[in-house]
Amino acid sequence: DGKVHSCTNGERRLGMEKREYIEGQLLYIAHPYGGDETNKERVQTYLKTLQAKYPEKTLFSPLHNWGYAPYDKDHQHKPMKDCLEVLQRCNALILCGNWRESRGCNQEYAAAYVMDMQIYEMKPTGEICSVD
Repeated sequence: DGKVHSCTNGERRLGMEKREYIEGQLLYIAHPYGGDETNKERVQTYLKTLQAKYPEKTLFSPLHNWGYAPYDKDHQHKPMKDCLEVLQRCNALILCGNWRESRGCNQEYAAAYVMDMQIYEMKPTGEICSVD
C-alpha cells in the first residue's frame, strides 16, 4: 500500500507491495559474524533478496570483504575500524539477522546514528523497517 506502518521498538516499515525508498547508491549490509562461518551463508540470503529488491544499488558486505581474515573476539579494534572506515562512505546501513545481540553490529548502528545516516533493518521475511 506504500504507507509507512509501525514496527516494533519505534521502527517504521513500508508495506511489502512497494519497496522502502533508500537514498543513495552504496548500501552497507551488516550481519552478526562472531567467528561463526554459517553467518556468511545467512547474510547471503539477505544480500540476494536485497539485490533483487534494489537491482540498481551497490551492496557492501563486510563479512564477504574481510571473511578471509582470522577472527579473534578479543582483538576487534582494527576490524571494526576498517568497517567504520567503509561505513562512513556509504549512503545507508541495513542491519540483518540478530544484529541487536552483536557487538559489532551495534557499533555500526551507533556510528551510522551519529553520522545521521539512513538506518534500516531487514527482517527474515524481506520486510525493511526504518530504524529511528
